[in-house]
Amino acid sequence: MSRPRPFPAAVLAALAVATLAAAPGIAGADAARDADRAEEEVAAPERGAARPLHRSPWYVGFGLGYGTGAVGSSVDRRSFRDLVGGTSTSLAAQLEAGATLGARTLLGGELLVAGAAAHPDDPLLGRTTRTVRVANLDAVLTFFPLGDGLFFRAGAGASRLSLSVKSASGSEGDAWLGTNVLGGIGYAFRIGRRFSLSMKLDGSRQWYRGAAGPGASRFWAAYGGFAWY
Repeated sequence: MSRPRPFPAAVLAALAVATLAAAPGIAGADAARDADRAEEEVAAPERGAARPLHRSPWYVGFGLGYGTGAVGSSVDRRSFRDLVGGTSTSLAAQLEAGATLGARTLLGGELLVAGAAAHPDDPLLGRTTRTVRVANLDAVLTFFPLGDGLFFRAGAGASRLSLSVKSASGSEGDAWLGTNVLGGIGYAFRIGRRFSLSMKLDGSRQWYRGAAGPGASRFWAAYGGFAWY
């Protein structure tokens, strides 16, 4: 019975050299596949995430909604509705424009008006239109703590309180100038990358000059707004 012939040493040596030569290529291919898989895992949530809101160096916006308040000191304070009498219509309107200071901060100028109007019948004047209006012209800082969505507002500036009565025989009224502070909170809903719809709730207090004037007033305004960044 013949013995099995040993495998040639030269063939074994050639196989060893080929294995060593192929090892880096195999390892490199495995590493490339692992890197591609990691990139896909990272990129997958990014594809489903919302694109960041683009903010240009400036912005402009406006709003419309409901406003109510009161005029006078704590001792003699009268609501907007009491001042105009009858069934009143309350309104708040806002116009703003300013600059983008950063991804989370806006600084601009704002006109915010809150007031009420009614059409009571007067025994002497007949049908009348009575209005009370507080207008703030402020510098306002808006801060988005999360970069988008929730925001806080703070501002200060000049105010004007006006009371007027109009009838068939003419019109008369009074006005007072003063200063104010404002604070608010809101939430912005994105529409694309440059536009947003927002809901805002603002509170403001005013102080007026002159001993014969009302002394102070305050109002709350809840309104929806549209902004273009």
